[in-house]
Amino acid sequence: MEKIEVLGVNFDNVTMDEAISRCEVMLNYADISHMIVTPNPEIVMKANEDEEYKEIINNASLVIPDGIGVVKASEMYGTPLKERVAGYDLICNLLEKYKDGSRTFYFWGGKPGIAELAKQKLEEKYPDIKILGTSDGYFDDEKKAEIITNLKKIRPDVLLVGIGFPKQEKLIAELMNENIFKIAIGCGGTLDVLSGTVKRAPKLFIKTHMEWFWRLIKNPSRAGRMMVLPKFMREAKKDAKKKHVYVKKHIGGIEKSFLTTITKDINLLAIIFISLLAIALRMQTLSNESWDYHQFLGPWTEEMANNGGVLSLGNYPGDYTPPYMIILALLTHLPWSTLYTIKIVSIIFDFLLAIACGKLVKNAVKNYSKSLFTITYGVVLFLPLVFLNSSVWGQCDNIYTFFVILSLIYLLKNKYFRSFLFLGIAFSFKLQFIFILPLYLIVYLRKKDFSVLYFLLLPISLIVLSIPSLVQGMGLLKLFNIYLNQAGEFSTYLSLNFPNLYTILSGKDDMLVFSHMGIVLAVSICGLLLVYCLSKKIKMTKENILNLGLLSIMLTTFFLPCMHERYLYMGEVLSVLVFLSYKKNLFVPFVLQTISLITYSNYLFKEAFPNSLPFLSIAYAITIAVYAKRLSDTCEKELPEEIKS
Repeated sequence: MEKIEVLGVNFDNVTMDEAISRCEVMLNYADISHMIVTPNPEIVMKANEDEEYKEIINNASLVIPDGIGVVKASEMYGTPLKERVAGYDLICNLLEKYKDGSRTFYFWGGKPGIAELAKQKLEEKYPDIKILGTSDGYFDDEKKAEIITNLKKIRPDVLLVGIGFPKQEKLIAELMNENIFKIAIGCGGTLDVLSGTVKRAPKLFIKTHMEWFWRLIKNPSRAGRMMVLPKFMREAKKDAKKKHVYVKKHIGGIEKSFLTTITKDINLLAIIFISLLAIALRMQTLSNESWDYHQFLGPWTEEMANNGGVLSLGNYPGDYTPPYMIILALLTHLPWSTLYTIKIVSIIFDFLLAIACGKLVKNAVKNYSKSLFTITYGVVLFLPLVFLNSSVWGQCDNIYTFFVILSLIYLLKNKYFRSFLFLGIAFSFKLQFIFILPLYLIVYLRKKDFSVLYFLLLPISLIVLSIPSLVQGMGLLKLFNIYLNQAGEFSTYLSLNFPNLYTILSGKDDMLVFSHMGIVLAVSICGLLLVYCLSKKIKMTKENILNLGLLSIMLTTFFLPCMHERYLYMGEVLSVLVFLSYKKNLFVPFVLQTISLITYSNYLFKEAFPNSLPFLSIAYAITIAVYAKRLSDTCEKELPEEIKS
């Protein structure tokens, strides 16, 4: 097998598959112990300070490049290693390969309890796996002797030693002549990850070889250790030049890794392309100043800036809740245009919303593919209402919708605490979250597997997120009165450019009476939906839950008075997700998007479609009726007891 030298350390030039094959060969040698070492730049630098340690590494049966820095350094010598072969991934592959119990394992290392927890986690995942025992990495000579005696008795095929370098490799070298294992691997912090106490970097960071950056973000105290990497690269370059084999790179290592990754993963490339297009589109309208900005958002932000920014949160202007006003107050401390900062926050949430929507579809669909996430991400970013709401209007409906989508993700997973926590955050930003609240009441009464106390997370979330305002003098009564004041502000306007039931009452006297009657009617309609679901025993499948959530939004917005054109935002987004998940009822997102585009245009572009509201109301009513009828015909229901038996 070809060896590649980097700063005096000899690496095996293997791929992951080849490394696994080598391990399989080693395991077939009954009477010989083998050591596998996984050097990264830090270990290579240590080996150059410790000749004994370097000799141990170079005498190992398999030496694999654990760090991308080693791979990049090998290119300087003109003998590039095939790929990075991470020790963690190699170990996980071996555990997966021998999950049937055909090979045995032993874990030695980590803090007390870590190795045992890793064993438990793996046994839950792989019931047939054989892990013969564990020991922690804190031992004296007496305890060490006991562990070795035990290892001689049980003789595991694979011994993982995670006590940090160079100690772990030196310990394995000491045990080689005892012939008490077939393979031993110095595994560093692998047991911590296997136990679940430490999380590995997200796949995107791993694929783009930025795992080191993720570790630095999670643990800034590693900054000192990270400094070894540039020193390692300098030493490798100097050594290659000294040996007259230095090859100059014409492209940066990170850049090359990034390009290699995105060209291998077409979905990642598509997401990057979609994101750049979405940003370019939004930049075209960043300077557009809406009426809301002139009358509300701009003056509010300027007044807070004049009163000390975040120091004005106890008595800020405007009628939005503290969480969003905290964002506006923080923006006042940035040296940029108020208009731009407000819109940039909304645009950022466009992208977060698109990601969350992709995750929701992933959880809703059985046969999920990466391309479906990409499609969902792109469709949401380019929905007319999403683009118009954030970058043209400068509004923030995507914020509460983002948290509602997160809430739905966890609702589908039956993780109710997280679901209600995110629903509470949505409530903290906008009262419009109530449009989907009937769904949660239906799930509560149908499933009966979570406490009503979870609903208390809604006001608690508002209180917690409003702490900066509360500590500056805003009372709880004033906090909760914000929503009451919002509800009463436009009570004499039954419809504010929104195509609901009340467009037919335009111009009538005593609108306040109709407003109160409308609230009672909307509550009654939601009550009827609840009774229907209970009486028909609608099954709480993922598809039924999302369909009922969408129907809940459409019913409440149609029957509640005082609706703005923006208030269908959550329903318009959810209708697209339901269609992408189940490929049914395309007419619903089509009608809702059309309604949205016309009503937004009438507001933003001064009656672009005059006298259209009555027709839109009829179209909306028909859509709700047809959709409700289809759901009643197709909703999965529980079988009667006599049929079950």
